[in-house]
Amino acid sequence: MKRKWLMFATVLIVMLWMFGICVSAESELPEICPHCKVPVQWQPISEPASNNTISEGHYYLDCAGDSMSGKAWYTEGKVCLHLNGKTVNATNRAFYINAGSELNLMGEGSVIGNAYATGSTAGGGVVYIKGTLNLYGPTITTTGKSGRTAKSGGVAYLTGGTLNMYSGAITGGHATNGGTLYLLGSSTANIHGGTLTGGTATSTGGAVYLKSSTLNLYGGSVA
Repeated sequence: MKRKWLMFATVLIVMLWMFGICVSAESELPEICPHCKVPVQWQPISEPASNNTISEGHYYLDCAGDSMSGKAWYTEGKVCLHLNGKTVNATNRAFYINAGSELNLMGEGSVIGNAYATGSTAGGGVVYIKGTLNLYGPTITTTGKSGRTAKSGGVAYLTGGTLNMYSGAITGGHATNGGTLYLLGSSTANIHGGTLTGGTATSTGGAVYLKSSTLNLYGGSVA
């Protein structure tokens, strides 16, 4: 009987500890959305088993581990995603931001993509932007696995899209053109803070490649 009670107490302590971690993680979320500037109710979101769509709303990465793996997420409408100190570690590309949609990434944490196999003609090793990406804090990067590249935009590829970077980092990446960023089709990148760094290109634009597009550098750094 004593052993049963001991086992029960141990299980109860573990459950309370795990519950405490979850509560602690949720309690650290801002009451006011850094982007929307209004009080919000954050919804937990877990990793997709395959390519998945995130519809409009406010989300945070839940407490099921420190790293979320899986395939790309596609955005619809205005999506605010708080990384909650965790990592999105995608199999290939991490996010595809559809035209007319908006992804607001915030909080401490990282978004890591693995790009594509050598010889791929795809652009955007980590993020493909047709809509708008607003970055508040997280780091977006690539694993840099040997032999895996994007043809254009080793980390982010914009086609008719907009990047507004306020803090955080977009770093690494390897491509033929635009090791870190590749912009075309009247795309715009507004850099207010943070860093663009670490990209390499076999042809042109180690950090940024612009084609009929605009880069506005108000702050931060490009290296």
